[in-house]
Amino acid sequence: MSEIRILVVDDRSEVRQSLQMLLEKDQRFSVVAALSSCQDALRLIKLEAPQAVTVRWPMADGSSASCVRQVSGKFATPVVAVVDADFARNEALALRQGAVSAFPALPSPLHQDYARRCQAFLDHVAAMSKVHIIRRKLDFRPVGENLCSSALAEPRMTQVMGVGIVASTGGPAAVCEILRKLPAEFPAPVLLVQHITSEFSESFVEWLDKNVPMRVQMAENEELTAAGSIYVAPPDFHLHWENRRTWLRKGERECWQRPSGNVLFRSLAESGLNTIGVILTGLGEDGAQGLLSLRQSGSHTIAQDRASCVVYGMPKAAVRIGAVDEELALDMIGPRILDLARRPGVL
Repeated sequence: MSEIRILVVDDRSEVRQSLQMLLEKDQRFSVVAALSSCQDALRLIKLEAPQAVTVRWPMADGSSASCVRQVSGKFATPVVAVVDADFARNEALALRQGAVSAFPALPSPLHQDYARRCQAFLDHVAAMSKVHIIRRKLDFRPVGENLCSSALAEPRMTQVMGVGIVASTGGPAAVCEILRKLPAEFPAPVLLVQHITSEFSESFVEWLDKNVPMRVQMAENEELTAAGSIYVAPPDFHLHWENRRTWLRKGERECWQRPSGNVLFRSLAESGLNTIGVILTGLGEDGAQGLLSLRQSGSHTIAQDRASCVVYGMPKAAVRIGAVDEELALDMIGPRILDLARRPGVL
């Protein structure tokens, strides 16, 4: 098996050398170079194309954003942003510039979880190196311009009682883009499964709450859901929606995930209520089978389209099995949900 060619970009000498040594100890990787500036990295990529690039976010000179944009957009190379602090906020910023994912900076070797975190980082970089990057503009089309078809699919005309959203790689920025277009008085609860490391789940909820009109909270067991509120699945628990309450259960992982989008979507389908299911950018296939169950139950389903995804994995899997009523560009999903939710119910 050929080695994965990695370029490390970090303006701190000690950290840069540490990452290089860590990667080179893993037989899966070959470090093309470990550089201190984005300018040097861009020059090298023209000569020897790596299969993935790790970039410190943010660099001291403020060049991280430009570097990520160019590596991703011009050279179609996956970028993993290595985030120092305020993970949820900086992850969203990096993903907006075209990074395929973000990973928290590694702790000191004296940290009790150092070995586990290092292994998780190596596995993450290996997975991200396989992501196919689509060259595209980072700014999406104006609201109202459909990338997929000349007419939107017509939903079943009954009152929407809940919305389920599932996202993975690239999800925080996409989720925020959608939810900031839903008003505080949105007429249904929103249930969200976002694949994210457990140590940053609380900061993600706090960040999202500050950036969208609706109230955002971590879901609790047996909690009655309310319109105008967003309930985020906590780490290591599946999120179910039954009798309009959130239920947290361990259960087996699905598609290697807990929480799993399949579990959430199936619970919406089994609720007997009309809901909306949305599957967003992400690696793998989590959520696809559950979304199919939801569509078969009579609810409306939406997938983020290929052009606006950071990783067109989960939406692609859902489209392939016929789980999707319509594919939409990211900037169209929020207005579409609002339109569906505001339509009067027809019995």
